[in-house]
Amino acid sequence: MKRDYLFLFLIILFQSTLLINYTIKDDSAYGWDQSWHLMITEHKLNQIKGVDISTYEVEQKYPIFEFINNYYPPFFHVASLPFYAVSKSLDSALLVNIFFMAILVVSCYFISKKKIYLSIAVAFFPLYNVLMRQFLIDYALVSLIALAYWFLLYSKNFKDTKYSILFAFAFAIGMLTKWSFFVYLLIPTSISILKSKKIKNLILSGSIILLLISPWYISKWNIGLLFRNVMISMNSPLFYFGELLTNLNIVLFLLLIPAIFEIKKSYNLIFLITIFSIIPNKDSRYIAPLYLFALSLILNKFKRYQKHILIFLIVFSFAFNSSCINLDLGSKNVKMINTKGYYPKYNTMDFTILNDVIRENNTICIIAEHDSINDAFLPYYVYSNNLPVKKIIGNGCNPLSYDLSIVGPIKDTWRKKQFMSSYNFLQENMDSFEILFEGNFSIYKRR
Repeated sequence: MKRDYLFLFLIILFQSTLLINYTIKDDSAYGWDQSWHLMITEHKLNQIKGVDISTYEVEQKYPIFEFINNYYPPFFHVASLPFYAVSKSLDSALLVNIFFMAILVVSCYFISKKKIYLSIAVAFFPLYNVLMRQFLIDYALVSLIALAYWFLLYSKNFKDTKYSILFAFAFAIGMLTKWSFFVYLLIPTSISILKSKKIKNLILSGSIILLLISPWYISKWNIGLLFRNVMISMNSPLFYFGELLTNLNIVLFLLLIPAIFEIKKSYNLIFLITIFSIIPNKDSRYIAPLYLFALSLILNKFKRYQKHILIFLIVFSFAFNSSCINLDLGSKNVKMINTKGYYPKYNTMDFTILNDVIRENNTICIIAEHDSINDAFLPYYVYSNNLPVKKIIGNGCNPLSYDLSIVGPIKDTWRKKQFMSSYNFLQENMDSFEILFEGNFSIYKRR
Protein backbone atom coordinates (compact mmCIF):
# COMPACT_ATOMS: atom_id res chain seq x y z
CA MET A 1 0.00 0.00 0.00
CA LYS A 2 2.73 2.48 0.99
CA ARG A 3 4.69 1.53 -2.12
CA ASP A 4 1.61 2.29 -4.23
CA TYR A 5 1.22 5.72 -2.64
CA LEU A 6 4.89 6.46 -3.29
CA PHE A 7 4.42 5.39 -6.89
CA LEU A 8 1.39 7.66 -7.25
CA PHE A 9 3.41 10.55 -5.84
CA LEU A 10 6.24 9.90 -8.31
CA ILE A 11 3.80 9.82 -11.24
CA ILE A 12 2.33 13.16 -10.17
CA LEU A 13 5.80 14.63 -9.60
CA PHE A 14 7.04 13.46 -13.00
CA GLN A 15 4.06 14.83 -14.95
CA SER A 16 4.17 18.07 -12.93
CA THR A 17 7.82 18.52 -13.91
CA LEU A 18 6.94 18.00 -17.58
CA LEU A 19 4.15 20.58 -17.36
CA ILE A 20 6.32 23.17 -15.61
CA ASN A 21 9.07 22.60 -18.17
CA TYR A 22 6.50 23.12 -20.94
CA THR A 23 5.25 26.41 -19.47
CA ILE A 24 8.84 27.69 -19.21
CA LYS A 25 9.59 26.93 -22.87
CA ASP A 26 6.23 27.76 -24.44
CA ASP A 27 5.37 31.22 -25.73
CA SER A 28 2.49 30.34 -28.04
CA ALA A 29 -0.67 32.36 -28.50
CA TYR A 30 -3.60 31.63 -26.21
CA GLY A 31 -6.14 30.78 -28.91
CA TRP A 32 -9.90 31.16 -28.63
CA ASP A 33 -11.21 29.05 -25.75
CA GLN A 34 -8.13 29.50 -23.57
CA SER A 35 -8.52 33.28 -23.85
CA TRP A 36 -12.17 32.98 -22.83
CA HIS A 37 -11.29 31.05 -19.69
CA LEU A 38 -8.44 33.43 -18.85
CA MET A 39 -10.79 36.38 -19.20
CA ILE A 40 -13.35 34.86 -16.82
CA THR A 41 -10.58 34.08 -14.32
CA GLU A 42 -9.20 37.62 -14.66
CA HIS A 43 -12.64 39.07 -13.93
CA LYS A 44 -13.12 36.87 -10.85
CA LEU A 45 -9.69 37.96 -9.59
CA ASN A 46 -10.65 41.62 -10.10
CA GLN A 47 -13.87 41.05 -8.17
CA ILE A 48 -11.92 39.60 -5.25
CA LYS A 49 -9.47 42.53 -5.37
CA GLY A 50 -12.38 44.97 -5.37
CA VAL A 51 -11.53 46.52 -8.74
CA ASP A 52 -14.19 49.10 -9.54
CA ILE A 53 -15.74 47.52 -12.65
CA SER A 54 -19.02 45.62 -12.59
CA THR A 55 -19.87 42.50 -14.56
CA TYR A 56 -22.39 44.60 -16.51
CA GLU A 57 -19.67 47.09 -17.54
CA VAL A 58 -17.40 44.25 -18.66
CA GLU A 59 -20.23 42.78 -20.75
CA GLN A 60 -20.84 46.16 -22.41
CA LYS A 61 -17.19 46.70 -23.27
CA TYR A 62 -16.48 43.09 -24.23
CA PRO A 63 -19.69 41.57 -25.69
CA ILE A 64 -18.06 38.14 -25.94
CA PHE A 65 -17.84 38.13 -22.13
CA GLU A 66 -21.62 38.14 -21.73
CA PHE A 67 -21.80 34.82 -23.56
CA ILE A 68 -18.88 33.05 -21.89
CA ASN A 69 -19.69 34.27 -18.37
CA ASN A 70 -23.23 32.93 -18.63
CA TYR A 71 -22.33 29.72 -20.45
CA TYR A 72 -19.47 28.32 -18.36
CA PRO A 73 -20.07 27.29 -14.72
CA PRO A 74 -17.59 28.84 -12.25
CA PHE A 75 -15.66 26.04 -10.51
CA PHE A 76 -12.76 25.68 -12.98
CA HIS A 77 -12.08 29.42 -12.89
CA VAL A 78 -12.41 29.65 -9.11
CA ALA A 79 -9.99 26.71 -8.69
CA SER A 80 -7.56 28.45 -11.06
CA LEU A 81 -7.48 31.73 -9.12
CA PRO A 82 -4.60 30.88 -6.70
CA PHE A 83 -2.45 29.81 -9.65
CA TYR A 84 -3.44 32.60 -12.07
CA ALA A 85 -2.88 35.27 -9.42
CA VAL A 86 0.84 34.40 -9.24
CA SER A 87 1.70 36.13 -12.53
CA LYS A 88 -1.65 36.74 -14.28
CA SER A 89 -0.53 34.67 -17.24
CA LEU A 90 -1.34 31.47 -19.06
CA ASP A 91 1.83 29.89 -17.65
CA SER A 92 0.75 30.23 -14.04
CA ALA A 93 -2.91 29.44 -14.80
CA LEU A 94 -1.91 26.12 -16.39
CA LEU A 95 -0.51 24.91 -13.07
CA VAL A 96 -4.06 24.27 -11.87
CA ASN A 97 -3.89 21.14 -14.01
CA ILE A 98 -1.37 19.67 -11.53
CA PHE A 99 -4.17 19.78 -8.97
CA PHE A 100 -6.58 18.07 -11.38
CA MET A 101 -3.95 15.53 -12.42
CA ALA A 102 -3.52 14.50 -8.78
CA ILE A 103 -7.28 14.01 -8.50
CA LEU A 104 -7.32 11.93 -11.71
CA VAL A 105 -4.38 9.69 -10.79
CA VAL A 106 -5.59 9.02 -7.23
CA SER A 107 -9.20 8.44 -8.32
CA CYS A 108 -8.13 5.89 -10.93
CA TYR A 109 -6.15 4.02 -8.28
CA PHE A 110 -9.32 3.48 -6.25
CA ILE A 111 -11.54 2.87 -9.30
CA SER A 112 -9.27 -0.06 -10.20
CA LYS A 113 -9.59 -1.42 -6.65
CA LYS A 114 -6.27 -0.12 -5.36
CA LYS A 115 -4.21 -1.25 -8.34
CA ILE A 116 -1.77 1.12 -9.97
CA TYR A 117 -2.29 0.19 -13.64
CA LEU A 118 -5.12 2.56 -14.58
CA SER A 119 -3.36 5.46 -12.84
CA ILE A 120 -0.26 4.89 -14.96
CA ALA A 121 -2.39 4.58 -18.11
CA VAL A 122 -4.21 7.90 -17.65
CA ALA A 123 -1.03 9.69 -16.57
CA PHE A 124 0.78 8.72 -19.77
CA PHE A 125 -2.15 8.76 -22.18
CA PRO A 126 -1.08 11.21 -24.95
CA LEU A 127 -4.39 13.07 -25.30
CA TYR A 128 -4.46 13.76 -21.57
CA ASN A 129 -0.87 15.03 -21.80
CA VAL A 130 -2.07 17.47 -24.47
CA LEU A 131 -5.09 18.62 -22.44
CA MET A 132 -2.84 19.21 -19.42
CA ARG A 133 -0.99 21.82 -21.46
CA GLN A 134 -4.11 23.78 -22.33
CA PHE A 135 -6.10 26.10 -20.09
CA LEU A 136 -9.37 24.40 -20.91
CA ILE A 137 -12.14 22.80 -18.87
CA ASP A 138 -11.71 19.37 -20.45
CA TYR A 139 -8.85 18.04 -18.30
CA ALA A 140 -10.62 19.17 -15.14
CA LEU A 141 -13.77 17.50 -16.43
CA VAL A 142 -11.97 14.16 -16.89
CA SER A 143 -10.51 14.27 -13.38
CA LEU A 144 -13.81 15.18 -11.70
CA ILE A 145 -15.64 12.43 -13.61
CA ALA A 146 -13.04 9.98 -12.28
CA LEU A 147 -13.49 11.37 -8.75
CA ALA A 148 -17.29 11.11 -8.85
CA TYR A 149 -17.10 7.63 -10.41
CA TRP A 150 -14.77 6.47 -7.61
CA PHE A 151 -17.25 7.66 -4.97
CA LEU A 152 -20.20 6.19 -6.89
CA LEU A 153 -18.57 2.74 -7.03
CA TYR A 154 -17.66 2.86 -3.34
CA SER A 155 -21.16 3.99 -2.36
CA LYS A 156 -22.30 0.47 -3.33
CA ASN A 157 -25.55 1.65 -4.90
CA PHE A 158 -25.88 4.39 -2.27
CA LYS A 159 -25.77 1.90 0.58
CA ASP A 160 -22.71 3.57 2.12
CA THR A 161 -23.71 6.98 3.52
CA LYS A 162 -20.20 8.48 3.58
CA TYR A 163 -19.48 7.73 -0.07
CA SER A 164 -23.00 8.74 -1.09
CA ILE A 165 -22.34 12.18 0.40
CA LEU A 166 -18.88 12.35 -1.19
CA PHE A 167 -20.41 11.41 -4.53
CA ALA A 168 -22.99 14.18 -4.19
CA PHE A 169 -20.29 16.80 -3.56
CA ALA A 170 -18.11 15.50 -6.43
CA PHE A 171 -21.10 15.39 -8.79
CA ALA A 172 -22.11 18.94 -7.86
CA ILE A 173 -18.56 20.22 -8.38
CA GLY A 174 -18.52 18.45 -11.75
CA MET A 175 -21.79 20.14 -12.74
CA LEU A 176 -20.28 23.47 -11.65
CA THR A 177 -17.35 22.77 -13.97
CA LYS A 178 -19.24 21.91 -17.16
CA TRP A 179 -22.97 21.47 -17.70
CA SER A 180 -22.47 18.28 -19.74
CA PHE A 181 -20.81 16.53 -16.78
CA PHE A 182 -23.92 14.49 -15.94
CA VAL A 183 -23.98 12.85 -19.39
CA TYR A 184 -20.74 10.92 -18.77
CA LEU A 185 -22.07 9.32 -15.58
CA LEU A 186 -25.73 9.16 -16.52
CA ILE A 187 -25.87 5.39 -17.08
CA PRO A 188 -23.83 4.15 -14.07
CA THR A 189 -25.57 6.64 -11.76
CA SER A 190 -29.02 5.65 -13.04
CA ILE A 191 -28.25 1.95 -12.53
CA SER A 192 -27.03 2.62 -8.98
CA ILE A 193 -30.21 4.58 -8.23
CA LEU A 194 -32.44 1.79 -9.58
CA LYS A 195 -30.57 -0.84 -7.56
CA SER A 196 -30.50 1.24 -4.39
CA LYS A 197 -32.58 0.27 -1.38
CA LYS A 198 -31.39 3.22 0.71
CA ILE A 199 -33.98 5.88 -0.14
CA LYS A 200 -32.63 8.08 2.66
CA ASN A 201 -29.18 8.25 1.06
CA LEU A 202 -30.66 8.91 -2.38
CA ILE A 203 -32.67 11.85 -1.03
CA LEU A 204 -29.63 13.13 0.89
CA SER A 205 -27.36 12.94 -2.17
CA GLY A 206 -29.95 14.53 -4.46
CA SER A 207 -30.59 17.33 -1.98
CA ILE A 208 -26.87 18.16 -1.68
CA ILE A 209 -26.48 18.26 -5.47
CA LEU A 210 -29.52 20.50 -5.98
CA LEU A 211 -28.53 22.78 -3.09
CA LEU A 212 -25.04 23.33 -4.51
CA ILE A 213 -25.79 23.71 -8.22
CA SER A 214 -29.17 25.48 -8.18
CA PRO A 215 -27.92 29.03 -7.42
CA TRP A 216 -25.71 29.17 -10.52
CA TYR A 217 -28.00 27.31 -12.91
CA ILE A 218 -31.11 29.26 -11.91
CA SER A 219 -29.36 32.63 -12.23
CA LYS A 220 -27.30 31.95 -15.36
CA TRP A 221 -28.77 29.19 -17.44
CA ASN A 222 -30.11 29.84 -20.93
CA ILE A 223 -32.06 26.88 -22.30
CA GLY A 224 -31.43 28.16 -25.83
CA LEU A 225 -27.71 27.46 -25.45
CA LEU A 226 -28.47 23.90 -24.37
CA PHE A 227 -30.85 23.31 -27.28
CA ARG A 228 -28.32 24.64 -29.76
CA ASN A 229 -25.67 22.20 -28.57
CA VAL A 230 -27.71 19.03 -28.20
CA MET A 231 -30.19 19.07 -31.09
CA ILE A 232 -30.13 15.70 -32.82
CA SER A 233 -28.49 15.25 -36.22
CA MET A 234 -26.76 12.47 -38.09
CA ASN A 235 -24.04 14.72 -39.52
CA SER A 236 -20.65 12.98 -39.50
CA PRO A 237 -21.81 10.01 -37.38
CA LEU A 238 -18.42 8.27 -37.76
CA PHE A 239 -16.39 11.30 -36.66
CA TYR A 240 -15.65 9.96 -33.18
CA PHE A 241 -14.66 6.52 -34.41
CA GLY A 242 -11.87 8.26 -36.31
CA GLU A 243 -10.98 10.18 -33.17
CA LEU A 244 -10.87 6.99 -31.11
CA LEU A 245 -8.51 5.40 -33.63
CA THR A 246 -6.32 8.51 -33.81
CA ASN A 247 -6.00 9.00 -30.04
CA LEU A 248 -5.77 5.34 -29.00
CA ASN A 249 -3.59 4.48 -32.01
CA ILE A 250 -4.09 1.23 -33.86
CA VAL A 251 -2.76 -1.03 -31.08
CA LEU A 252 -5.07 0.13 -28.28
CA PHE A 253 -7.96 0.58 -30.71
CA LEU A 254 -7.74 -3.09 -31.75
CA LEU A 255 -7.57 -4.13 -28.09
CA LEU A 256 -10.70 -2.07 -27.36
CA ILE A 257 -12.81 -3.91 -29.95
CA PRO A 258 -13.08 -7.27 -28.08
CA ALA A 259 -13.30 -5.43 -24.75
CA ILE A 260 -16.28 -3.37 -25.87
CA PHE A 261 -18.25 -6.53 -26.75
CA GLU A 262 -18.48 -7.37 -23.06
CA ILE A 263 -21.70 -5.36 -22.81
CA LYS A 264 -22.09 -5.62 -19.02
CA LYS A 265 -18.82 -3.74 -18.61
CA SER A 266 -18.88 -1.48 -21.67
CA TYR A 267 -22.50 -0.23 -21.69
CA ASN A 268 -21.49 3.26 -20.53
CA LEU A 269 -18.83 3.63 -23.23
CA ILE A 270 -21.25 2.38 -25.92
CA PHE A 271 -23.91 4.83 -24.71
CA LEU A 272 -21.48 7.78 -24.75
CA ILE A 273 -20.12 6.99 -28.23
CA THR A 274 -23.70 6.76 -29.53
CA ILE A 275 -24.85 10.00 -27.89
CA PHE A 276 -21.87 12.06 -29.03
CA SER A 277 -22.04 10.62 -32.54
CA ILE A 278 -25.54 12.01 -33.12
CA ILE A 279 -24.85 15.46 -31.67
CA PRO A 280 -23.83 17.83 -34.52
CA ASN A 281 -21.40 19.98 -32.51
CA LYS A 282 -18.31 17.73 -32.59
CA ASP A 283 -14.80 18.20 -31.26
CA SER A 284 -12.16 15.66 -30.23
CA ARG A 285 -12.07 17.22 -26.74
CA TYR A 286 -15.74 16.40 -26.09
CA ILE A 287 -15.02 12.68 -25.85
CA ALA A 288 -11.89 13.05 -23.70
CA PRO A 289 -13.59 11.41 -20.67
CA LEU A 290 -14.46 8.36 -22.79
CA TYR A 291 -10.81 7.29 -22.84
CA LEU A 292 -10.93 6.89 -19.07
CA PHE A 293 -13.54 4.17 -19.52
CA ALA A 294 -11.85 2.76 -22.65
CA LEU A 295 -8.48 2.34 -20.91
CA SER A 296 -10.18 0.71 -17.93
CA LEU A 297 -11.97 -1.75 -20.24
CA ILE A 298 -8.75 -2.64 -22.08
CA LEU A 299 -6.77 -3.23 -18.89
CA ASN A 300 -9.55 -5.37 -17.39
CA LYS A 301 -10.00 -7.43 -20.54
CA PHE A 302 -6.29 -8.16 -20.95
CA LYS A 303 -5.18 -8.57 -17.33
CA ARG A 304 -2.36 -10.94 -18.27
CA TYR A 305 -0.88 -8.28 -20.55
CA GLN A 306 -1.39 -5.20 -18.41
CA LYS A 307 2.34 -4.59 -17.99
CA HIS A 308 2.92 -4.90 -21.74
CA ILE A 309 0.09 -2.44 -22.46
CA LEU A 310 1.51 0.05 -19.96
CA ILE A 311 5.03 -0.28 -21.37
CA PHE A 312 3.58 0.46 -24.82
CA LEU A 313 1.72 3.50 -23.45
CA ILE A 314 4.78 4.88 -21.65
CA VAL A 315 7.03 4.43 -24.69
CA PHE A 316 4.33 5.93 -26.90
CA SER A 317 3.96 8.86 -24.49
CA PHE A 318 7.69 9.59 -24.55
CA ALA A 319 7.64 9.46 -28.36
CA PHE A 320 4.61 11.77 -28.37
CA ASN A 321 6.39 14.28 -26.12
CA SER A 322 9.62 14.23 -28.12
CA SER A 323 9.90 16.57 -31.08
CA CYS A 324 12.55 14.22 -32.53
CA ILE A 325 10.03 11.43 -33.21
CA ASN A 326 7.23 12.47 -35.51
CA LEU A 327 5.52 9.45 -37.02
CA ASP A 328 2.28 10.21 -38.80
CA LEU A 329 0.72 7.19 -40.49
CA GLY A 330 -2.80 7.47 -41.82
CA SER A 331 -5.08 9.81 -43.71
CA LYS A 332 -5.50 13.54 -43.16
CA ASN A 333 -8.19 13.14 -40.50
CA VAL A 334 -7.59 9.63 -39.12
CA LYS A 335 -4.18 8.46 -37.90
CA MET A 336 -3.33 4.81 -37.23
CA ILE A 337 -0.04 5.81 -35.63
CA ASN A 338 0.54 9.40 -34.55
CA THR A 339 3.40 10.62 -32.37
CA LYS A 340 3.20 14.29 -33.35
CA GLY A 341 2.87 15.84 -29.93
CA TYR A 342 1.97 19.21 -28.45
CA TYR A 343 5.30 21.03 -28.24
CA PRO A 344 6.30 24.46 -26.93
CA LYS A 345 5.90 27.16 -29.58
CA TYR A 346 7.10 30.72 -30.06
CA ASN A 347 4.63 33.51 -30.75
CA THR A 348 5.93 35.94 -33.38
CA MET A 349 3.31 38.61 -32.69
CA ASP A 350 4.06 41.45 -30.28
CA PHE A 351 0.90 43.08 -28.99
CA THR A 352 2.55 45.72 -26.80
CA ILE A 353 1.93 48.24 -29.62
CA LEU A 354 -1.72 48.15 -28.51
CA ASN A 355 -0.67 49.74 -25.20
CA ASP A 356 0.45 52.84 -27.14
CA VAL A 357 -2.32 52.95 -29.75
CA ILE A 358 -5.37 52.38 -27.51
CA ARG A 359 -5.57 55.58 -25.48
CA GLU A 360 -8.90 57.34 -25.90
CA ASN A 361 -11.69 54.97 -24.87
CA ASN A 362 -11.73 53.60 -28.39
CA THR A 363 -14.26 51.31 -30.03
CA ILE A 364 -12.45 48.48 -31.80
CA CYS A 365 -13.42 46.16 -34.65
CA ILE A 366 -11.44 42.90 -34.82
CA ILE A 367 -10.88 41.48 -38.30
CA ALA A 368 -8.77 38.41 -37.53
CA GLU A 369 -9.51 34.70 -37.14
CA HIS A 370 -6.26 32.95 -36.27
CA ASP A 371 -4.69 31.02 -33.38
CA SER A 372 -2.36 33.96 -32.67
CA ILE A 373 -4.83 36.83 -33.04
CA ASN A 374 -8.60 36.62 -32.80
CA ASP A 375 -11.70 38.10 -31.20
CA ALA A 376 -11.20 36.07 -28.02
CA PHE A 377 -7.54 36.79 -27.30
CA LEU A 378 -7.60 40.53 -28.07
CA PRO A 379 -10.48 41.32 -25.64
CA TYR A 380 -8.62 39.34 -22.97
CA TYR A 381 -5.37 41.23 -23.69
CA VAL A 382 -7.14 44.60 -23.53
CA TYR A 383 -9.00 43.70 -20.34
CA SER A 384 -6.01 42.20 -18.52
CA ASN A 385 -3.87 45.23 -19.41
CA ASN A 386 -6.65 47.63 -18.40
CA LEU A 387 -6.56 49.47 -21.73
CA PRO A 388 -9.20 52.21 -22.20
CA VAL A 389 -11.84 50.85 -24.57
CA LYS A 390 -15.51 51.60 -24.97
CA LYS A 391 -16.22 48.43 -26.94
CA ILE A 392 -14.18 45.70 -28.66
CA ILE A 393 -15.79 43.06 -30.86
CA GLY A 394 -15.19 40.87 -33.91
CA ASN A 395 -17.41 38.32 -35.63
CA GLY A 396 -18.30 40.40 -38.71
CA CYS A 397 -18.21 43.95 -37.29
CA ASN A 398 -18.49 46.97 -39.62
CA PRO A 399 -15.13 48.84 -39.60
CA LEU A 400 -16.82 52.19 -40.38
CA SER A 401 -18.71 51.96 -37.09
CA TYR A 402 -15.54 51.71 -34.96
CA ASP A 403 -12.62 54.02 -34.15
CA LEU A 404 -9.97 51.36 -34.72
CA SER A 405 -9.80 48.16 -36.78
CA ILE A 406 -7.26 45.47 -35.96
CA VAL A 407 -6.60 43.28 -38.99
CA GLY A 408 -4.79 39.93 -38.93
CA PRO A 409 -4.74 36.56 -40.70
CA ILE A 410 -8.09 34.88 -41.34
CA LYS A 411 -8.09 31.08 -41.18
CA ASP A 412 -10.56 28.85 -42.96
CA THR A 413 -12.91 28.36 -40.01
CA TRP A 414 -16.71 28.24 -39.84
CA ARG A 415 -16.67 32.01 -39.19
CA LYS A 416 -14.38 32.90 -42.11
CA LYS A 417 -17.15 34.52 -44.19
CA GLN A 418 -18.02 36.94 -41.41
CA PHE A 419 -14.45 38.15 -41.01
CA MET A 420 -13.87 38.30 -44.76
CA SER A 421 -16.98 40.46 -45.03
CA SER A 422 -15.43 42.93 -42.55
CA TYR A 423 -12.09 42.79 -44.37
CA ASN A 424 -13.61 43.37 -47.82
CA PHE A 425 -15.64 46.29 -46.48
CA LEU A 426 -12.45 47.81 -45.08
CA GLN A 427 -10.63 47.39 -48.40
CA GLU A 428 -13.50 48.99 -50.30
CA ASN A 429 -13.42 52.04 -48.02
CA MET A 430 -9.69 52.56 -47.51
CA ASP A 431 -10.09 56.31 -48.09
CA SER A 432 -11.93 56.46 -44.79
CA PHE A 433 -9.00 55.01 -42.82
CA GLU A 434 -5.39 55.77 -41.99
CA ILE A 435 -2.93 53.05 -41.04
CA LEU A 436 -1.34 53.35 -37.59
CA PHE A 437 0.70 50.16 -37.53
CA GLU A 438 1.68 47.47 -40.00
CA GLY A 439 3.44 44.20 -39.20
CA ASN A 440 2.20 40.68 -38.50
CA PHE A 441 -1.12 42.43 -37.98
CA SER A 442 -2.28 45.93 -38.88
CA ILE A 443 -4.14 48.69 -37.06
CA TYR A 444 -6.34 51.14 -38.94
CA LYS A 445 -7.90 54.32 -37.58
CA ARG A 446 -11.15 55.71 -38.96
CA ARG A 447 -10.64 59.26 -40.27
